[in-house]
Amino acid sequence: MMNRLAIDWLKTKEFQEAVTDVMRLLRNFMGNKTFLITHMTKNQFTVIQSNIGSIVFEEGFSYSSDEAIFPLWRLSQENIEPVIIEDTHNNPSTKQNEICKKFNIRSYIGIPLYLKNGKFFGTLNAIGNEPYQFTSIEVDTMKTLGNLMTKAIELHRMSVLDYLTGLYNKAFLERHLEHFWKEDGIVDTISAVLFDVDDFKTINDKYGHTVGDNALKYIGQSVLDTIPDDSTPFRFGGDEFCIFFYNRSSTEIIAYVETLRKKIAEFKGASISLSIGISDTNTSSHDSLLDTADVALYQAKRRGKNRYSIYGSFKIPCS
Repeated sequence: MMNRLAIDWLKTKEFQEAVTDVMRLLRNFMGNKTFLITHMTKNQFTVIQSNIGSIVFEEGFSYSSDEAIFPLWRLSQENIEPVIIEDTHNNPSTKQNEICKKFNIRSYIGIPLYLKNGKFFGTLNAIGNEPYQFTSIEVDTMKTLGNLMTKAIELHRMSVLDYLTGLYNKAFLERHLEHFWKEDGIVDTISAVLFDVDDFKTINDKYGHTVGDNALKYIGQSVLDTIPDDSTPFRFGGDEFCIFFYNRSSTEIIAYVETLRKKIAEFKGASISLSIGISDTNTSSHDSLLDTADVALYQAKRRGKNRYSIYGSFKIPCS
């Protein structure tokens, strides 16, 4: 399954319209080449958009950064110029490249896409199955469209990702919740892990809101660093978070929760801990999944905080 975090937010209608425009301009200007937009997460490139040209790349195709035609993109912001290879057979760095061999790539131009925060997003590429001498006008056009693509990514990113943590925001969850329930033939069980920071108000009062924000940033990054690729993390707002897991056993979910709790305990700015509620579609309907996870979270709070509870493994106390 493709990396859900890398792909889903880039597959919305609004973003696809911008991508389609860029691809059409490239095709009209440069002819029968294949144009790709890639996104890199965890040193793995994924093709998020591809047109049908002289070489066929399927969207969703992934390869490691070490397999990339130019593997140094991720190492430094200094590599901001396009990479241009007129004939991969005559270039020392690509003679033995497996991607070039597999897809018979003979000519290549890659434009790096860097976000405002300096983070490397991926590349805009034009490839062909014959040697080709790219003109200065073609290079300038690719650079200009790369800049436009980066701006489109930035604007769309702001609309779907939480600015502080880098996780999906609540608005994106509400707009696309139906999508997460529909994984025909792929997903049998969806698990919701709902958690918040114990006594977060006290942390803000004692250490200040800067430390509180840093704690939330740390939690967001810790989630991104540790979750499986096919899971979906959200920040609901405040100090409340949720992660959807797909086709994971309770043993796997608990192991992840314990890993996350240990990671959060390493935060240097203050002593923080999480209370966590776990629910899945084996015990709850799609419509009630978040509600039952919230019941389990409440139970974890009642039991003393800094722990997890699983819905269905305890009796719900009578009101």
